[in-house]
Amino acid sequence: MPKVTEKVSKAAYNALQNIVGPEWVTDDVAITESYVKGGEIHDCIYQRGQQPPGVVVMPKDTEEVQKIVKVCMRYHLPYTPIGAFWGVHCGGKVPFHVSIDLSRMRSLEWDEKHMVAIVGPGQIHSPLQAEAQERGMYTMTPGGGSQAAVIGNMLTCNYSPLNYRLGLATRRILGVEWVLPNGEVIRLGSLATSDDPYWGEGPGPDLRGLLRGYLGWWGKVGIITKMAIKMHPLFLPERMQPVERGMLSTLEFPDNRIKWYNFRMPSEEAMRKAMREISRCEIGAAVMRVPTIWRYRGKSHSREDFWSKWGPDEAKIRSSRATSSVCRVLLIGYTSEEQLQYEESVLMDIMNGLGAELGRTKQSDQSWIKNADSAGMWWPAGGYVSVEFVVETLEHSFARGKTLLKEKESKFTPPLVDEYGEEGWIQMTDMGHTSYFEFLIQWDPEHPLGKYESGEYKAWEHWVASQRTAIDHGQFTANIGSLSVMGLTGPAFGPNYGEIYDKVRQAVDPLDISNPPLDLHDRVIDEFAPKWKEDYNFQTWSELMHDGKEWWKVLTSRDIEWKDCLPEWYWDRDDKEIG
Repeated sequence: MPKVTEKVSKAAYNALQNIVGPEWVTDDVAITESYVKGGEIHDCIYQRGQQPPGVVVMPKDTEEVQKIVKVCMRYHLPYTPIGAFWGVHCGGKVPFHVSIDLSRMRSLEWDEKHMVAIVGPGQIHSPLQAEAQERGMYTMTPGGGSQAAVIGNMLTCNYSPLNYRLGLATRRILGVEWVLPNGEVIRLGSLATSDDPYWGEGPGPDLRGLLRGYLGWWGKVGIITKMAIKMHPLFLPERMQPVERGMLSTLEFPDNRIKWYNFRMPSEEAMRKAMREISRCEIGAAVMRVPTIWRYRGKSHSREDFWSKWGPDEAKIRSSRATSSVCRVLLIGYTSEEQLQYEESVLMDIMNGLGAELGRTKQSDQSWIKNADSAGMWWPAGGYVSVEFVVETLEHSFARGKTLLKEKESKFTPPLVDEYGEEGWIQMTDMGHTSYFEFLIQWDPEHPLGKYESGEYKAWEHWVASQRTAIDHGQFTANIGSLSVMGLTGPAFGPNYGEIYDKVRQAVDPLDISNPPLDLHDRVIDEFAPKWKEDYNFQTWSELMHDGKEWWKVLTSRDIEWKDCLPEWYWDRDDKEIG
């Protein structure tokens, strides 16, 4: 018999076991501890505050998910849904929670006539993309990699250079099946009145905006058990074949229908004009300014290989950055070879007029259609976080990059990795109507420094400081959301949608058991920027969510007693009475 934990009662454990069967529920520490770290991100500040679950349960269908969340509600057990566990921040935040692992629910159905895929919450991008191409369709894989769960990723980020042509991912969500925290199932769009999920806007209710937002709710309002996604017609007569294996795996391009172009731009102004003009002419499948460190990472076969090139090349990189930067463009002949020829002609006219120099590039895809190289993100240093990731205008992207670089180089480098003047990743989105900007910082988590000098500590400092610079320079920041460091409020940042979120949360999850949040960010503000509350009308997450009452005290150290980390009502409960 499995050992029942002290905090998940035997009655609750037995109830879960009766739902899924004994082989699909466990409290074995060897297994529950594996749910602390995600599959891709390691040694990341997101990792702080993560807690192992008391129980892991694996439902096979929507009915079992309903029954599980009802048991959690009956016994007041916090739970966290897990899709593919791509990143460590997908894990639970409170001790002895129930991890609802959805990886058995990998359903993948097709409506080929309407070019729709219907996926379960355990399905990942890799088989979705492969099967789509066999049916003459394709979709976009996210920057996180093809191993990311489709539903989780459609609700959270799903950024890629292909957002330029295909638009932001959340717009491709159609019918949705949603299990609320109380176990009730609601169906959105056409699923509300039929079993056909082909349409998101109706004739049933369209509540998708509550789920996706800018970054989504990360499981805070229940579990999505089915989602229909609009696919795109494949631009080649047959699927592209992968060559090599593992992280070196890539799709070779037929050069008569799809091609990469790398241009060395003579100035930043030329870069801006090129990105705007390509968008204005409505050509291309992807347009971006590529960080130099990415190119080095892409050419490296290991971490050691990366550093053998990156360090010695400092002078060369700084020199080249002063005179040029690389604009990378993907052209696709969606309808014919003639389309590619036409778009290439327009592209070359634009670039020749701006004095750009065409360089060499490998004609294959390792990152955006197949995406096998995302694990290499951590090669340069080991520790990583994005201190900014925002969709705004192209001009804002360039300005925000300069602000963040100045802050990083003047105060935090070292121990953060010196990227020799890099101002971040910029890509055009929505055919140039918007621009995505991301600023990544990296550090070596194993470098022996004191607490206040360590890379992780400086990363937190830089994250907080980067948001202050947005306020000081009148720039927009992604960090106004429910999962941000800051949760900024005030007239300059628009409506306080944290309060709107909380009203919805209280309506569907009054016990606050669906993926309870982490108060780690609040502690960061207390430590790094205590005056912000009065200076910038800052409200912490716990204030927004709990009206100033700190219900959950999340551990950062395993040395603290568990009893100190849960609310009083948890210990005062009476399982017999509740049951």
